[in-house]
Amino acid sequence: MIRSRFQEIDDICIDTLCESGILLWNYTESGREITFFGRRNIELFFGSSVNRFTMSWNDFLDLSVHSADRSDIEQELVRVLHSSNDFTAVVRIKYSEKDQWEWVKIFGKLTPNNSATDSVTNSATKNIWGTIRILPFVTNIHNIHDNQNQNQNQNTTNSLTANGVEISKIAALNTDDQLKIIFDTVPMSCVFVNPDGLIWACNTTALQFFGINERTNSSLNLVNFSPKFQSNGRRSEELITEKIEESIKKGRIVFDWIHQKNDGEQIPTKITLVRFKQGEQYIVAGYIQDIRELKQIQGERDQERVLLRNILNCSPVCFVIVDTKGCVNFVTPFTTDFLGINVGDTLSDYFIDQKIREWLKKELEQNGLINWHPIAMKTQNEIAKEMLANMFFIDYYGTKAIMVWLIDVTEIRHAERELRLARDAAEASVRTKSEFLANMSHEIRTPMNAILGMAGLALRTELTPKQREYIEAAEQSARLLLRIINDILDFSKIEAGRMMMEYHEFSLSEVIDDLDALVAESANKKHLALSFELAKGVPIHLMGDSVRLRQVLVNLVGNAIKFTSEGSINVFIDVVEQDGLSVLLRFSVRDSGIGITPEQMRLLFRPFTQADASTTRKYGGTGLGLAISKSIVGMMKGEIKCESQPGHGTTFIFTARFGLPLEGEVLEDFSEIRTDALLLGDRHDSLSAIRNYLELLKCKVVAQYETPNDFEVFLNSNRMDEIDFIIFDFDHLERNGLPMYTALRDRNFVNMPLLVFSNHPDLDRFLKEKKISNSIQQIQKPIVVSDLFNILMLVTSEKKKVMIEAKKKSRSQGEKRQSSVSFLLPESIRGAKILLAEDNRINQMVATEMLKMEGFNVDVASNGRIALEMIQNNHYDLVLMDIQMPEMDGLEATKIIRSDPRFSNLPILAMTAHAMTGDRELSIEAGMNDHITKPIDQALLFNTLAKWIRKS
Repeated sequence: MIRSRFQEIDDICIDTLCESGILLWNYTESGREITFFGRRNIELFFGSSVNRFTMSWNDFLDLSVHSADRSDIEQELVRVLHSSNDFTAVVRIKYSEKDQWEWVKIFGKLTPNNSATDSVTNSATKNIWGTIRILPFVTNIHNIHDNQNQNQNQNTTNSLTANGVEISKIAALNTDDQLKIIFDTVPMSCVFVNPDGLIWACNTTALQFFGINERTNSSLNLVNFSPKFQSNGRRSEELITEKIEESIKKGRIVFDWIHQKNDGEQIPTKITLVRFKQGEQYIVAGYIQDIRELKQIQGERDQERVLLRNILNCSPVCFVIVDTKGCVNFVTPFTTDFLGINVGDTLSDYFIDQKIREWLKKELEQNGLINWHPIAMKTQNEIAKEMLANMFFIDYYGTKAIMVWLIDVTEIRHAERELRLARDAAEASVRTKSEFLANMSHEIRTPMNAILGMAGLALRTELTPKQREYIEAAEQSARLLLRIINDILDFSKIEAGRMMMEYHEFSLSEVIDDLDALVAESANKKHLALSFELAKGVPIHLMGDSVRLRQVLVNLVGNAIKFTSEGSINVFIDVVEQDGLSVLLRFSVRDSGIGITPEQMRLLFRPFTQADASTTRKYGGTGLGLAISKSIVGMMKGEIKCESQPGHGTTFIFTARFGLPLEGEVLEDFSEIRTDALLLGDRHDSLSAIRNYLELLKCKVVAQYETPNDFEVFLNSNRMDEIDFIIFDFDHLERNGLPMYTALRDRNFVNMPLLVFSNHPDLDRFLKEKKISNSIQQIQKPIVVSDLFNILMLVTSEKKKVMIEAKKKSRSQGEKRQSSVSFLLPESIRGAKILLAEDNRINQMVATEMLKMEGFNVDVASNGRIALEMIQNNHYDLVLMDIQMPEMDGLEATKIIRSDPRFSNLPILAMTAHAMTGDRELSIEAGMNDHITKPIDQALLFNTLAKWIRKS
């Protein structure tokens, strides 16, 4: 029956479908054209007020389909044309009314077209009829906007539309088959009802929705598929009659409706009724959209809104939404209670600093975001609040707005200020104490240097036994006083967190030997048996701070000797754990002394605390030694403890972690052995690269020469004693290298430096012809750091051998100081000229006598200004510079000296009573090469001089 009516209602069908919000389309295969129908939806999607228009398929893709979806819809078209299946696709097309992309679902069915209007082939072609439907709640996924392209696309679309009105021919529009396709492909239920509400036609979707198998039935009414009452309490029968009458009167209405299926399931729907006139009679077309999913989404959205609103209402953070003019559109209750802001207020009124408000506005316009910027706001009661603000733009119900989060940090800022004041006060206190200690250290060390210096000088003269005994006692007491001073300074460093641990290679046996030499005399005087024992497997060569390890051991063994009147003292060392890179050693110092009570043990490691603090106490001390030892052990990643019983002796046990040398045997720490190099070559860039590598390895490059004449000048300057090795790097050995080597060989130096030749194709022949064989090393080109490092290790190892032999010779002569004692200095530096900058007369005399006894020539300057003048007018091989002097101190004088390129290589050593943390760094920063503290240790002084003096 429906077939007989299609011809009758063809125009009605198209118009009503278009009114329902569905866009009709027809694709013609022969011309690859697509035609759209329905004025309302054409205007909605394409912005043109026409009933239909035609454009090419490619133009449709380019102008209307999102670029990311074009391949999908093209592939679907090809598939349908070749398989005769239904067309379906979900893509984004241009939504002209809002200038945005809209997600749509496209349906279609394939039909053959035998119309004679096919002018291209005049034979059977294929058409696709279908519908386009906007998908709810999937809109505006990507808003792609470009004014220039938009205008260009709009002009093209209007042109095509105009052409479509004139030339489009929808030949098959009036055929029953194609009208049936249009009607049945609509993705919603479509019905035709008369003014009485009787259904006289419907599509396949409606049949499935209502659950009936006939398209028409004279007894069926929309009421038959509805519950007795609607959600508003009205009877369905009355209400549907009113709605039909309203649609006939108004032309088109949309309303919600509850449908009920045969099984009793109730379905929420949205009905669109459109009036059309057929002859003298009105016909109403109804489109029923199942909105169950929409209702579910709306319900979930409403729940999320309620949840979000509850979260915002309970949040202890201020939250405001304002429009672009600053007017408050939304505010949470907490914000109103905390700041007093209400809807309709102007947010800027609550800013204390309007300049900050202007800056925030400008920053927000430029970057679109304010990320927790500190601001100051005031409440309704004019109470200032420090806050952090986060702001960004949002879409608030279709209008541009600003979301503002405000966090109160007033109390946090107040606490920060209090902490800052407390920190500043603590730092000021530490500075005051450090300055006091520095001043006291300097004032004590200056006369102490004189006492120890004069005692040392006196002991090197002819003395009677009684005189020697008196002076040795005075020297011993001075050294004890110096130890106390050092303990106080060490404790100050620990308190300030400024005690630094060094990391160098050292020999554990050397530490034990030094410990034995320092404490043996005290043990012998009390007839105590002192022994040292190493367990099997203890590595001798370690990486760490040997000085601090020796300090802890001296402190513990010294205490053991002090509190033991008879018996023995044993130092035992064993391994706790070891891996390939480090070892944890355990040191046990056991004595047979008086022991310690449990009460005394609890106070052992507290600073300034002694086991016996009474006025009748037998044993002295500052009470700092164990506290310092505990801190040092902690810095060595270890722990210290004590085991004791009164009358049965005491054992102190501590652990310390040390690194292990990666390879080779190291007899002593020679990490600061200086190596000097000379570079000879005929390529400046190559020599410069080698120089950079050597300086990176802490090697001093004395000079580099590229011509024989320049090298001849250096040979005549008597500076060859400084050179440890020479690198020859020549492209032309015969022409450039031979003259320089010949000049060197002809000098016939007693101590010839190591000669290093870079690889060359003629090198072997050259060496053989010139009979060069002794002290020759070869390195490959291109020269790399590792090869130069090996050369430095070779040179350093030779220097080590000399120093070790000298040290062994010194030990074989005994540890006791004799009146004829003389320090082992290289003969090449004796006679060097030294400038001593020192303002204290006694210290001048002490240092001068020490230096002259070892064969040095000494000039004295009483302050930095005089030292500058003397350096300008005389040649010196080294300068010993005091720091604290009148008129000009040593730091300022050194900086001025270093500013003159003539004195860039002049060694300057600080010799000063400044021994606090950071003093050495200040000296090095000013341009000094090294730092020696007073009272002067003669061995340290002369070793340092041997390191830096290069007599010319």
